[in-house]
Amino acid sequence: MSRTLIHHVPIHPLQYPNQGQNYVFNGCMKFLMECIGEQNEQYDYWFFSAVSGDSFVQVFNTDKAKWSTCFSQAKFDCQLIQRVFDAVGYHFEHLAPEQWQGDKPSTKAKIMESIDRGIPVIAKGFHCHNTDNGWELPTDEVSCVIGYEDDGQTFYRMNEEDTNLVAFTLDDPLPYQFVFTGDRKEAPPLASVYRDTLARAPILMQTPPCGDGHIYFGNPAFAQWADALEGDFYHMDREEFEAADSIAAWRYYCVYVCILSTNIYAKQHTIDRAIRQNPALAPLAPLIEREYTELQRLEQELHAASGRFNVTYEVLQDAQKCRQIAQIIRQFPNILEHVCAIFSQI
Repeated sequence: MSRTLIHHVPIHPLQYPNQGQNYVFNGCMKFLMECIGEQNEQYDYWFFSAVSGDSFVQVFNTDKAKWSTCFSQAKFDCQLIQRVFDAVGYHFEHLAPEQWQGDKPSTKAKIMESIDRGIPVIAKGFHCHNTDNGWELPTDEVSCVIGYEDDGQTFYRMNEEDTNLVAFTLDDPLPYQFVFTGDRKEAPPLASVYRDTLARAPILMQTPPCGDGHIYFGNPAFAQWADALEGDFYHMDREEFEAADSIAAWRYYCVYVCILSTNIYAKQHTIDRAIRQNPALAPLAPLIEREYTELQRLEQELHAASGRFNVTYEVLQDAQKCRQIAQIIRQFPNILEHVCAIFSQI
């Protein structure tokens, strides 16, 4: 069986955690821009992280059977796709599961045709796949489809943090979504995109819950996270916590610290860049800086209270420590309300 792969752009990871790039959809869009030969170098990971809303919105999922990794992963819908593709001046076609499952042959042909043209297909619905250990977790993740073999009986997608490809088929019992890149259209000026991005951030931070009411965004996400710490959400036996195919500390707690810390760090690459693109917004810079300094202070308090990335089983079973961590988490919304108030002046 011969395998066809997009080969004119080297395969590389879709996200680089050591650079603060933790949200895979934005890496997918960057890779797409590379493949189609987009000349605007400003369309990088951080540009998409800002436009998608990832850099502004906290997430928390109360359903332990699922795993929410960021805003674009949890709220991947036509509105988000439209917003991002409009920002770079491209049409697109989105196929929801119910749209393509009734006609798999034409969907296979459509994916293969895009790959033959050297254009990856952005898709969602994949399990997190660890190629070293062989386990999968229910991430419902985004990726780039870049290859096929045996006339589309098997497709290949990119992995999040390495260059190993992962096979899948359209017969998998997973609700895949596919996004196909269309023709170019006029792209708005970069400055206006960034200005609109800041003005839109408070709206995205008020996104209603989704995922059957389990996935919360913005300040309600912090409230749910704190409630979980003060309730029994984290109560589990050590065997469950340490299971190799569970990584409970990351799935249930650390991923939300990752979102929090990533979004604080992202300011220098998103908000600061937006202000540089829009000199008229310069008076807002010191106001925003003050609030993000407060966010960093709270982040340090969270770490000092043992609520950091490497949170331990003992901490999450300690009611007093969990209450202390919850009290810190409940303070973030007050500061973010101030940030929203500043953005509302735009």
